[in-house]
Amino acid sequence: AADIAARLLPRSAANNVVDALSSFLRSLSRPDDPMPKSVSLPDGLRALLEEKPVPAPENSRRLGDKPDRIRVLLGEAKTFSSRPETLIVQCAPQSVEEADAQAVVLQGLPPETVVALPQVLYQAQTEAVRRLVLSAVAQDKTIEVNSWDTWHLAKEAGARMEAGPGLQVLNATAARVLQERGCSCASVAMEIDSNQLRDLAAAATTPLSLYIFAYPPLMTTRVQLDPAVYGKPIRDARDIELVPHREGSVTVLRPTRPMDWRGLRDSAVRVAHLVLDLCGVNALPSREAKPFLFNYDRRLR
Repeated sequence: AADIAARLLPRSAANNVVDALSSFLRSLSRPDDPMPKSVSLPDGLRALLEEKPVPAPENSRRLGDKPDRIRVLLGEAKTFSSRPETLIVQCAPQSVEEADAQAVVLQGLPPETVVALPQVLYQAQTEAVRRLVLSAVAQDKTIEVNSWDTWHLAKEAGARMEAGPGLQVLNATAARVLQERGCSCASVAMEIDSNQLRDLAAAATTPLSLYIFAYPPLMTTRVQLDPAVYGKPIRDARDIELVPHREGSVTVLRPTRPMDWRGLRDSAVRVAHLVLDLCGVNALPSREAKPFLFNYDRRLR
């Protein structure tokens, strides 16, 4: 009995539980206030947190409007060069000679063409990509950066910059950070859900690009597969069908089913650009697979 008595909680423990429960119940009756009261904030931070964001005026296109941009591989650019939409041309030179050849192709494209640099850049490619950036800047073309190393190369060359899918964002703060580092536009993450997208559009002080059609790269690897494997569907553990093919120095696995938001309508979602990504389409064995919404109709929080 003495051993049991020694293990009992002190009488004050019950009072602590009652006090905590009473405090919780009182908090339920008070209106929501997101500002912390018991934390001492640095001067100016509270005012910054209370500041209402003013959406970027460039974000005027609604989800459901006609897309104004098309993303393609460089080899497919000539096919789309006469279209009214702005081209985003994906380039990944492996050598200085290849960079010079790609620069010649870019010279024949409209001046508003955006030159997209690779998401994965290895040391051996650095000089080739630097050479391409300098050529694009000389042609007065905008550079889309997709990693921090390509951002450094574009910054070094004094290029006009946009942030592409390799630096995609889920919130307005991340977009503003990219804007403060010289990117005039930020790309919305393709895995965003509808609630996150509305919140981002309402708070974004940065122009946004939203991809409404794509075969998104679900995996990128430096591994070179057996040549017989490329272009043929394989299945992962979730029964998702993927097709591997080479893009520059990497192997990219894209789904056989496209992410397709072209049929969605939402006036609360306003962005600067609506983009169709056609990269990888020609490498697919079939274009008849049923499209999917990715995470749009899910709740990821």
